[in-house]
Amino acid sequence: MNIKSPFTQILFLLFVLVTWQSCKSDDDTDLPYILLDGANPYNIDSIGGTFVEQGYSSVDDVDGDLTANVIVTYPTILSDSARTYAVVYSVTDHAGNTFTTRRYIVVRNTGFFLDGFYSNCTQFRDTINDSLFAAAVVTSPVSNYGFSINNFGNLGYGSSILASYDPQSNKILINTPQLLADSSILDYVNPDSTYYTLLSGSLDSAEFQVFYSHSKNGNTENCKTYYRK
Repeated sequence: MNIKSPFTQILFLLFVLVTWQSCKSDDDTDLPYILLDGANPYNIDSIGGTFVEQGYSSVDDVDGDLTANVIVTYPTILSDSARTYAVVYSVTDHAGNTFTTRRYIVVRNTGFFLDGFYSNCTQFRDTINDSLFAAAVVTSPVSNYGFSINNFGNLGYGSSILASYDPQSNKILINTPQLLADSSILDYVNPDSTYYTLLSGSLDSAEFQVFYSHSKNGNTENCKTYYRK
């Protein structure tokens, strides 16, 4: 083959370049890496809160610093619900090796500390002391400080009462009237005798009490219920 002609020389150089790139890609099979700064998962303790990028860096054993090449895909964080989102970080080196990682964003109800299983609950119905019972508090996915009390008043887990926590007064607030599982009506909740406390700074020691009255078939009963984790 006559490689002295300009056309043949160009073809030969293209062949060498393609072959070199192919060999280089075959030789470099190691993935680049992305290091995420800050927290992962990243908690947002307020429905409708915002995410602040914590930073990241990327390096490859052949190409070196690839931080500028990182492609970040941010999720649309809905302002009306608590859920888990993911920020996706991806980078590709010159050999075509791609690395992808994620930072998870956990949006929580601001009253998340109330959420959980309350295994040490007691109730007094007028002069009758009920036995110990368990209840569950489930925080609302759409309302900050809103939650439900399942097995309210030891009436069964089908009994779910809507409530909220007021951080200003440190009280548990329950609107009335509400229908209870035994078809009675929750008539009144004393706002001055409902409170939340966090013992020893532990989320596992949360407790609150509800003083209320409810009625059924013309009969009214006054109750004091203590909810303790």
